Amino acid sequence: MDTDKIIQDLNRRFAAPLPEFYQRRIIFWYDEDKEFEDKMDEMVWKMQR
Repeated sequence: MDTDKIIQDLNRRFAAPLPEFYQRRIIFWYDEDKEFEDKMDEMVWKMQR
């Protein structure tokens, strides 16, 4: 999977309105095959822009 696609999807999910009574959104991601281990720093940096 393309990291830019993942970043777009995560940004979309975080930008979506929260359901009533919710104050934050937490998304868990488990990379079982460690496919993105070397790209995680880059992805976090891109999401913070």
